[in-house]
Amino acid sequence: MPTLLWFRRDLRLRDLPPLLRAAAESDGVLACFVLDPRLEASSGSRRMQFLCDSLRQLRDDLDGRLLVTRGRPDERIPVPVKEIDAPSVHVSEDFAPYGRQRDDRVRSALGDVPLVATGSPYLVSPARVTKDDGEPYKVFTSFFGRWHDMGWRSAARSGAKSANWVDPTKLGQRAKPVEIPDPGVELDLPAGEAAARRQWKKFVDKGLENYGDDRNRPDHNGTSRMSTQLKFGTIHPRTMVADLTSGAPARERICESWLFVTSTRRYCIIGPTASGGIGTAISTPSKPIPARRPSDTSNPGKPARQDFRSSTPACVSFVKPVSCTTECG
Repeated sequence: MPTLLWFRRDLRLRDLPPLLRAAAESDGVLACFVLDPRLEASSGSRRMQFLCDSLRQLRDDLDGRLLVTRGRPDERIPVPVKEIDAPSVHVSEDFAPYGRQRDDRVRSALGDVPLVATGSPYLVSPARVTKDDGEPYKVFTSFFGRWHDMGWRSAARSGAKSANWVDPTKLGQRAKPVEIPDPGVELDLPAGEAAARRQWKKFVDKGLENYGDDRNRPDHNGTSRMSTQLKFGTIHPRTMVADLTSGAPARERICESWLFVTSTRRYCIIGPTASGGIGTAISTPSKPIPARRPSDTSNPGKPARQDFRSSTPACVSFVKPVSCTTECG
C-alpha cells in the first residue's frame, strides 16, 4: 500500500526528510498538494503565480506524478488516502498557528491513519534552542549565545529517485487531479527548485562579497532575493549554509554581514516556538561571543557597551553538522 506525501511549504525533492520516511514505509508514494480556497482568496496574484509556477516545476520533476487537488485539507487529504489505502500521511512539520490548526483538523479527519511530521522548513527547528531548564528564551542576546552552541542536521539525501511514485491519473474519480492555475502574472523571479539553487549560487558567487555594502544601496541589486524561495521551500536553509561552509577559510570575512542580517530576520530564519519564545532556522558557529567592546578611550571612565555586531561570527563554517536521521530539523 502506498503512503501519501503531502507537500506544503517544501516544494522540492532534494533534502526533504519526509520523502525518505514515506518511501521507507512503503513501496510506493503518492505526491499530493492541496490548493486551499481560503489561501487562494487571501493571496495576491503574484504570490499565487509563484506558488503555481513552483507546483508546475515540481510536477515536471516528478514526470507528471503530482496530485493537485482543491478544497479544505481536512476534506481533501482523506480522499486519496482511502483511494490507495495509505497506511500513513507524511509532511514537514508546520509551526505557524494556522498550520498547526489545519494539521489538527486533518489528523482528526484521518482517524486511525497517522499524520507523520518529519523535519521542518528550518535549519534548527523552533523549540530546540532553549534554556537549561527547557524554557524558551525571551531575550535575543541570551538566545543568540546559546545559538552558537547548536549544530544542524546533515542534509537528507533525497531526490526524485528516492521513491516509486504513484500515478495520480489512475486514481478514482473523487481523487482526480485538478489543473494548476495560471494567474497570468509575469514574474522576474523564476520559481521551482532548480531556479532557487541557481539563484542562490549566483548570489554566493557574485553578490555575497559585496553584500555588506550593497544591501544598503537602493540603486544596487545587492540582496540574495531568497526569501520567496525559502517561504515556499523550493530550497532548504541547509543547502544554503552548506554552500557557505564549502571553502570556508576564504569566505569567513565575507559571510559576516550576510549572517548578521539573516539571523535577525524572520523569513525561515527566526520563528516563534510553540511555547511563545524565540526559535531559529539558521544555526551559527560554535565560537565564543565577545561580550563587550573595549572601553571608549576618549572617556576611560565610560563603561564598555554591548556590541551585537561584534559578537556575530564570521561564518557558519565553524559549526559541524550533526548526523542526520529521518527526524531532520
